[in-house]
Amino acid sequence: MFRRTVYAAVGTLIAAGSLAVTAPTASAATDCDASTTSWTCSASWGSSEGDFTGSGSSTHAKGWVKDKKSDSYCVQVVLTWYGSNGKKDTDYSPQACPNGDKDEFDKMPGDGTHWSPTAVKISVQKV
Repeated sequence: MFRRTVYAAVGTLIAAGSLAVTAPTASAATDCDASTTSWTCSASWGSSEGDFTGSGSSTHAKGWVKDKKSDSYCVQVVLTWYGSNGKKDTDYSPQACPNGDKDEFDKMPGDGTHWSPTAVKISVQKV
């Protein structure tokens, strides 16, 4: 499995409608870039871009994922949301494939009842 990861801390800044981003690991920094309100991940085989919108329990990660290589793999974004008291939720984008396919997604922390995240980990991977 191949991954490029972006980490964003969403603690107190999310209440103001913006995100603080922590630096990704050195290996992920080569292909991923993040600001306080958006992300971009790019590898030879796939890419993703998106924005963080809303605040508190109305926080969204809206973006797209694209397959960029004819290699029999699909490309997918994985979002792992973290909240207070050990809350955790993992969301998956649609699988983009074959080569050239681009799929949009809109994800929120929590299933059914949405909650305020304190951090989110975003990765793009082959599946």
